[in-house]
Amino acid sequence: MEGADVLRRRSIRRWTVPLVGCGAAIVMVGVAVLSNQAYSAGRLQWWWLVGALVTAAASVWITSAQQRVPPRAVLSVTDARGRPRLLSEVSLVDLGVHPNRFATDEPAPYLPRDVDADLVAALRSPVPVIIVHGARLAGASRSLAHHARRLLPDHRVLVYSPDPDVTVTQLVTHAAGQLAGAAGAVLWLDPLEPAQLAQLDAAVLDGLPRGLRICATAESVVVTGVQVPTRVGEALGRHARLIRLAPLSEPERDALRGLAAYQPVVPVLEESEPPLLGRLLVALDTISEALRTDSDDSTYRQALIRVVTDWQRIGMPGRLDEQLLFDLYSRCWRRLTAARSTAPVSRDRFRAARRWASQPTGARPWLVDAVGGGHTRPHPLLGVLAEEPQQGWATTEAVWNHAARALSGAESIRVALGAYDRGDHRHARQLLATLSPSNLPPDHRATLAAVFVRLAHDLRSAGNSALARRWYTRAVDTGDPGEAPPAMVSLGNLESAAGDLPEALRWYLRAIDTGHPDAAPRAMVNSAIQERERGDLVRARHWYTRAIDTGHIAAAPTAMINLGALENEDGNPDAARHWWSEAVNADPPDLVCKAMVNLGFLANEQGDPDQARQWWESAVGTGNPEALTAMMNLAILKRQQDDPDHARHWYTRIAETGHPELAPEAMQSLAVLENEQGNLDQARHWYLETVATGHPDQAPKAMVNLGALEQRQNDPGKSRGWYIRAVRTDHPDAALMATFNLGVLEEAVGNPNQARQWYTRAIATHHPDVAPKAMFNLAVIEYTQGDPDQARHWYARVVHTEHPEVAPRAMESLGRLERDLGDSSAARRWLAAAATQPHAPLVAARAAVALGHLEDDHGRVEEARRWYEQAAASDSPGIAQEATEALQRLGRRQTDQG
Repeated sequence: MEGADVLRRRSIRRWTVPLVGCGAAIVMVGVAVLSNQAYSAGRLQWWWLVGALVTAAASVWITSAQQRVPPRAVLSVTDARGRPRLLSEVSLVDLGVHPNRFATDEPAPYLPRDVDADLVAALRSPVPVIIVHGARLAGASRSLAHHARRLLPDHRVLVYSPDPDVTVTQLVTHAAGQLAGAAGAVLWLDPLEPAQLAQLDAAVLDGLPRGLRICATAESVVVTGVQVPTRVGEALGRHARLIRLAPLSEPERDALRGLAAYQPVVPVLEESEPPLLGRLLVALDTISEALRTDSDDSTYRQALIRVVTDWQRIGMPGRLDEQLLFDLYSRCWRRLTAARSTAPVSRDRFRAARRWASQPTGARPWLVDAVGGGHTRPHPLLGVLAEEPQQGWATTEAVWNHAARALSGAESIRVALGAYDRGDHRHARQLLATLSPSNLPPDHRATLAAVFVRLAHDLRSAGNSALARRWYTRAVDTGDPGEAPPAMVSLGNLESAAGDLPEALRWYLRAIDTGHPDAAPRAMVNSAIQERERGDLVRARHWYTRAIDTGHIAAAPTAMINLGALENEDGNPDAARHWWSEAVNADPPDLVCKAMVNLGFLANEQGDPDQARQWWESAVGTGNPEALTAMMNLAILKRQQDDPDHARHWYTRIAETGHPELAPEAMQSLAVLENEQGNLDQARHWYLETVATGHPDQAPKAMVNLGALEQRQNDPGKSRGWYIRAVRTDHPDAALMATFNLGVLEEAVGNPNQARQWYTRAIATHHPDVAPKAMFNLAVIEYTQGDPDQARHWYARVVHTEHPEVAPRAMESLGRLERDLGDSSAARRWLAAAATQPHAPLVAARAAVALGHLEDDHGRVEEARRWYEQAAASDSPGIAQEATEALQRLGRRQTDQG
């Protein structure tokens, strides 16, 4: 494995000097023995041998020590004699402020910021630690440096050369030695790295020497995210002042407009998104131009820049020395060039890339810098460019894989939580997956348990239930009393959604057993739901009642509403009314509104529409979003009461809310209402509004309705267009109905071939309602087009579907077809079948008349009389009259013949 090779080479390199030195010592002694230097008069001189071995060992130790560079605090901003300068003597650049592109011979003017008063108060106070934080390039360095130089000019400022192996304790110890002879000293950390923040605990801050202050800048995510250990947060709460610098506010933008030096950036200030000050004043393009990938050396340079930048970007601890840098660079280069994992990588090109990146030019600053201890660091602005939407890049996998192999314990946790804070959940999971949930550091247990739960939530939202289950389980296994019980509830919900009710119940019962004040009541409600789905109403009532007894602000009224629904379905409306009335007196407005809606439903169900209206109007009066359901019920009630004006009122109110579900439904209902009232223009308007919502269910249905409306208004072109749009939505109902309607349309305008195609498509769906109707219409076309055999085929298929509406009509049509073709036996059989259909009385009556005529034509008078008498008893006046007249003719004919 590549990672093992990296670690092995580093280990060999670490032991090279001692091994070679020991080998040299042994050889030295061996030569002495062989050359008789260790002998006197033929005897071995032990004192000489011991002295030689000690001398050799000392030589090895000295050589090894010379090879190591121990971590040491080294000042990077000093006077000519190497002493720290006063704040009044240093430049803004010395304090980490990026050069201002609008600066000339004079420093660019300082823009007053909204936090200036807070920052000045903090610097004037005895608070020893001040951290100004914000987004990258928000202007934190400039604001802190400006006020520190102004308010603490006689303080020595201690700016150290960046070395990841130098601890904050070492910096503080070294800084304490610089206090003599000055009003005070300021340890300047710009930026404050995540590894340094993790060291600012009570052990460091409680013991800060008097007169020493820490001034730092940081990204907000570093000082406010979950990566901040609890002990550090508590220490900062006692000893530090954190000041957040936001993007430019409107007053700050107004002030910037008034500064003559910054007039070129004024147009950017008009954009709606508040800008970051540094984005306006720092010349990023000088570096971004160097990162262009249009040269032969670009992939080598890109690999170097990305590895060095991403090492700092993810907060990797420790030094990035040359050998490790080359190993990671090689992996990154292979990935950029899509080379195989064993492809050789040129060290000469690597060294050339380092020379190019480390040497500033007239157009750009240095990009990569080798600092004390052999560490390689990136230019601070590279981290900004790495996050750019267009020019940036995802953190290098080679660096992440190295982190996963090399880190452990608190360092692994810190880097993983840093990734989580930045939204990089994939790499956070990669590092956190190696931790044992049951053996987490106490200082991180609660935080990690919460992160496990949130990672699981995100995975579940993304549809990855299997991985979500794993992270919920890890949260449970932490045993954290605050996070484990909610994770149990989430696991229950996950299993319930997967259909595993016993497993869901197991998790809910575990959550209940914890007694967690929030999770346990919610688990009781969910347990009741599971029991109800299993059909155990007794257990469901038990858990709903238990949840109500907890008095939980949400679970208790939810249980009341659900228990009311259970009682109502179980035939206990009085009990349902009791529980819903109890819920009306609860606190959460949405649940109160639901209870009112349910009470209205119950009243309407029991035949009291006035009481229903009162409850629904009360629900609307709460102003809660749940009241939309009450509005919909009021609209439906008014339609049932033949009150279109009030129905229109409620539908319109719902439509105006823009609710993603109910508004399109209300628009569709408004269109149907207007259509029924004959207001076709208004109907068209609301159908178009429904289509414009893009609702996946209502919009396709509105397209079909628009097609039907235009067809009624004799505009087949528009009608066809709407039907075709509906077909293209692939909506399971609307697309099918549109396909059928296209067949009807084309048949009506005299395009039988196109009609045949649409009906055939509808038949191919095998829809139990539409397909038989399409078969029937296709049979009619085939008969009209002179193909009785195809007509007979499709009518017979309709009969076999046993469709309650068109199957009897197909029998009748088959009887008439066979009669016209002269097959009286087949005609008699089909007409008799149609005449005896109990669920199609009109078809049966028509078939009986036709069968009476057939029997009369064949001289079968009694059979004809029997069918005429059946038809005469029909509820259809026309058919009954025709049958009666036929009976009268039959009677007169028999009288004449008698």
